[in-house]
Amino acid sequence: MSSIRARLDGGSPGPDAIQQPSLPRCETCDLAGSNLRRCAGCGKARYCSKECQTAGWRLHIFDCNRKKAIATAYYLSKACHENVVPLHERTREDYGFNKALELAGGHGEKMLLGLWTEVFVVYGVTEKGVQKWQSEGRLVEGVKSTFQQVPLSVRGPHYPWLLLNQNLLNGRPLNEAEKEGRIETYSDTLHRTWEFIGGPLSDLRQTIWSQISAMSPYEQRCFFFYESLVGNKDPTPDDVETWLSFGFTAMTREDVGELVEKYKQLMCRCTFHAFCVAYYTCTLPQLFSEHGIATPVATLPSKDGHDGPSPVTLFLDVMSQSPHLYKSVWLLKAHVDRLLRAAASGNPKIPHDVVEADYGYSNCRTAGEKKLLDVLYKKYFMHPDANPLDLHVACINGELGQYLARFVRMKPKTKTYMRLLKTAYPSSRLGDKAGIAGTSSIV
Repeated sequence: MSSIRARLDGGSPGPDAIQQPSLPRCETCDLAGSNLRRCAGCGKARYCSKECQTAGWRLHIFDCNRKKAIATAYYLSKACHENVVPLHERTREDYGFNKALELAGGHGEKMLLGLWTEVFVVYGVTEKGVQKWQSEGRLVEGVKSTFQQVPLSVRGPHYPWLLLNQNLLNGRPLNEAEKEGRIETYSDTLHRTWEFIGGPLSDLRQTIWSQISAMSPYEQRCFFFYESLVGNKDPTPDDVETWLSFGFTAMTREDVGELVEKYKQLMCRCTFHAFCVAYYTCTLPQLFSEHGIATPVATLPSKDGHDGPSPVTLFLDVMSQSPHLYKSVWLLKAHVDRLLRAAASGNPKIPHDVVEADYGYSNCRTAGEKKLLDVLYKKYFMHPDANPLDLHVACINGELGQYLARFVRMKPKTKTYMRLLKTAYPSSRLGDKAGIAGTSSIV
């Protein structure tokens, strides 16, 4: 009574004053009003307009009194709007998350979540639309039709990543070959690569080849490098120029896969034009950094307990003048990589005449002596403390024999080895060109 009397007397209401009931609010936009429409399903949720009711349905469907099962596209949409990887098992199966986890771990799940988030949130595809793609087995085609409507420069990294992993959405379980990354899910990698760099998928093979022929030699090398990765074919030392110019010769055999994955990440984040420019201007390491990718092999451990250089140091040294010039030691390393390949057959040629002069092969009188040097350098590069940069210094200082003797036993052919390893160095005439090879004579 005291509070009512106080109000009648014009005073302030007391703490126990009667509160007016608050107006209901729209579930979607939070607008208050007395004439909000109720959800016909549950009679509880209210909306200020048909548009708000339609927009809010993707979340309200989980609270509404519906007797029908909820389509998996709604579980997917809900996960995207909450920015969490879906846990609903059927949704994970329908939209590629289980396969992404198996093939690429947590990174694969996050990339797929980013892709579907763009489909729903950025490009406004409805849950019914995505569910129709899924039920008709057209997920890949549906996603492509969505992204191809926007310029290449604004597509982001998720769609290019999908183009590398289209088998995630083909509706079939992974077979053993796919798990090992040994097959091409789509047979025509040329068309897939052309599409990946932004070319029309409708272009005929003849048209694509005509466009490739018009590219510069550096652009062509980048395109064919893309094609190998799109087709899940890792580079090998048999293709010496690719092995050298993209830095694989700086890697151990075990770490090549790590560098491949870094390049795939970069391909998904930059345009093909930007990649080609960086390649030609020797700035690929900087391009990695610009796109938030750790310098390739930066996460690989150094050789614990040994004096070998860090993988980063070696990679950056190769790339510092690639694809135009290289220290001749890197061509020697590429030659040894070919020798060590299990599939290597016959007797690979020395990849450059500068290598023959710098590392003793030009002194060989017989095939047997050449084989002696091959064995010597194989043993050296397999040594845990081998450092190609130190070998380069020993080369241009004319100290190959003394340096290599610290790592490889030369007896009983020490005299032969020392004769073979005696080169024209040191040479003041060559200056800073000592031990440097161009790309024109690589074989």
